Amino acid sequence: MKLYLFDSETGLYLGQDFGDKADINISEGITDLTPPNYDHGETPVFDFKNQKWTVIETDKVRPMLFEKMQGLK
Repeated sequence: MKLYLFDSETGLYLGQDFGDKADINISEGITDLTPPNYDHGETPVFDFKNQKWTVIETDKVRPMLFEKMQGLK
């Protein structure tokens, strides 16, 4: 089955993979919920608490990534 990958800290969509339903451990950034369609300049983000995808403008993603990168230093 198709599985959808997301960053477990930010919820940002990372792509898809194939696996068994037993492989899903949503707390580690895997879900079987299909992300919504999105256009150029948009990014799907998974809301772990509410178990749903939303689409945000890519410009809003940059601060999320910057903040995450700062935490890695």
